[in-house]
Amino acid sequence: MKPRPDPFLDFTFFFNEVVNGLSLGSVYALIALGYSMVYGILKLLNFAHGEIFMFGAFAAFGVLDLLGGPGGLGIPVALALLLMFVASMAVSGFLGIVVERFA
Repeated sequence: MKPRPDPFLDFTFFFNEVVNGLSLGSVYALIALGYSMVYGILKLLNFAHGEIFMFGAFAAFGVLDLLGGPGGLGIPVALALLLMFVASMAVSGFLGIVVERFA
């Protein structure tokens, strides 16, 4: 019987974990940058960034669901990602304007 390789010595596992860590770290950095910019300008912490970020994510997921889900896309993946990004930016921007006007 052939011994199983150690997953920590497998370079594909290592590179997958590096990419996962960098993508999650970029999301954290983006949220932290938003907090620090708002605090630097207003001298007030605004904790609505999490909700605005969540609404953008739900908008992107809604567009993905309207396009047929992750397995049944009838359009190219690049176009689906572009539509998801546009929907997420539009919803987040609109909600940011609404929060800024009323709060």
